Amino acid sequence: KELRALWNKYDPIGVYGFDDSLDVPQDEYDSYHSIIVRHFNKKSNPELLVVDLKNVVTNRMGITWDAGLEIETRQFANDCFVWYESKSNEIKT
Repeated sequence: KELRALWNKYDPIGVYGFDDSLDVPQDEYDSYHSIIVRHFNKKSNPELLVVDLKNVVTNRMGITWDAGLEIETRQFANDCFVWYESKSNEIKT
């Protein structure tokens, strides 16, 4: 749930920024969770995650990469690792 909330806040497609976004399924980005979890398992870092996220956003989602999206993606990657560190004891046990 919490990782989903981070994705939905990041919202690279922009589906949650409209008045009718209540009609959008909350699991819109769930299929991409494994990309982030893979980085956690590899003990990766936010910079490497950004590389994979850029690939997902541009190649799978078809979004044009720009400076604003770069900033948002870096923030999202950092937020993911901060969240993971805060939950790592719960997740590992």
